[in-house]
Amino acid sequence: MATYTCPKGHPSTENDYCSECGAKIDGVSKTEAILQNSPTPQATAPAAAPVGAVICPDCSVHHSMSAGDYCEVCGFNFKTGAHGELAIAPAPAPAPSPAPAPAPPVAAVASPPPDAKLLGWEVSITVDPTLKIEGSPDTPADFEPTVAALRAGSNLIGRTSPRRGIHPEVALDVDDAVSHRHALLEVRADSTLTLRDIDSSNGTSVNGKEIAKLTDVPLSDGDQITLGHWTRLLVKAVR
Repeated sequence: MATYTCPKGHPSTENDYCSECGAKIDGVSKTEAILQNSPTPQATAPAAAPVGAVICPDCSVHHSMSAGDYCEVCGFNFKTGAHGELAIAPAPAPAPSPAPAPAPPVAAVASPPPDAKLLGWEVSITVDPTLKIEGSPDTPADFEPTVAALRAGSNLIGRTSPRRGIHPEVALDVDDAVSHRHALLEVRADSTLTLRDIDSSNGTSVNGKEIAKLTDVPLSDGDQITLGHWTRLLVKAVR
């Protein structure tokens, strides 16, 4: 197979345009090459370039000058006349790296206040006329509410009897419906508080519900004990 050399030095299997780079060989235009290979050569004028275009002198391709200074096929530089150049497109500027998103603010977590240490228990002693039942005497008009601090261990609720040697820690001497030994408030080693009715004559209620006799009932801050005619005890935790 015959080979031809293009102006750029490439071996070509075609005699009109380089089969490697497309450059015109020996100045023969594509139209002329077709005519030379025809059985009956005919003189045919090359097609005129459209308005605004020129014909590349290297490869005869119509080139619009608005497309730039270089032939799109062979790289001819219409501005300098250099052959086989290619426009070097400027490398695109690297896109700036996005700024890292700011870390979300760390919400300050408030530490819960430590539970205040339980120092002890006390009961507030009042008389409540609404507790009066039929046959009960009137509440004493001169009664002043008092507070009784509870000691560790057993605290007797009842009425004082010096003759019998009964001196309750929670003395309810104004209410004769309270037994001398009515109930016990027990402050235990773990600081919990319980109530036990010790077989009183008229019973004991916690938060409006009568409790079973001789049974320990746990108490909480704010519980209310009612007994006798109209006596009310409010349980308070001391911290």
